[in-house]
Amino acid sequence: MNSRQVLRVVHGAWNLHQNGEWSFERKTNDLGFPAIVRTSETFDSLERIVRSLYNLAIETPISMTYRLPEWMLIPDGNNTPPITILETPDVQVMMAVRAWFADLTLCVTIGAEDVARYQFFCRADFNIGSSSYKFGNGNEDPSFEGFLGEAVVASQSVLEEYFNDQEMMVIHRVHLEMEKAKLDLENQRCYQLVHGNEIIVVDDTDSDSDETEPLGSKKLSITVFNTDVALDSEYIPQPNVSNYSPMEYYEGISGPICCG
Repeated sequence: MNSRQVLRVVHGAWNLHQNGEWSFERKTNDLGFPAIVRTSETFDSLERIVRSLYNLAIETPISMTYRLPEWMLIPDGNNTPPITILETPDVQVMMAVRAWFADLTLCVTIGAEDVARYQFFCRADFNIGSSSYKFGNGNEDPSFEGFLGEAVVASQSVLEEYFNDQEMMVIHRVHLEMEKAKLDLENQRCYQLVHGNEIIVVDDTDSDSDETEPLGSKKLSITVFNTDVALDSEYIPQPNVSNYSPMEYYEGISGPICCG
């Protein structure tokens, strides 16, 4: 039986907060759409529905996600990452949930920057040319030197004239990985200083925070890459060598790129 369900579709971006919680922030001008979706919908047909609702070109990057009801987010609650729809079986599972959970919402992230930021938070694999960067099963690649190097500064608007949306998504992702690599390096240096019996003072700028500020909320200056796809920024985050937590990697890393 090929039944149909009304599925609410909204446009926004996921934030990963410093306390590990995820939240979806809708765009201020988005009222959402009711979409008629078949239980047998494929990934491609669902994507076509979303693109038609928001009048998106086929090359515009999008990410389709949803979240289970709160009572199912056990044991981690809002620290549970959203579910990303990547293939047809994912659509079928979502529609099975929608059959008994009327408030299920399809959360759509649109654009190179927002999609790259979400994928960065998820530690999704990505490619730069023939090079693959894999973060499967939540395991970090121990080598981050590939994201460190000299950088060239240019305007984002100029970059967008030369690169398509898919290429810009890689540039935004590399920018975030570079900031993370710099923070990793600073943490490593501070660890060596502390454990080398030398006294250092670390400015923990987040000590008064309630840990609900979205990661990536601090804006960076312009970033571009050189022939090694290395990005840079004027902001150098201060690492926190005390009270270490898994989220320390992401503190101070910004999503938006401020370009002239």
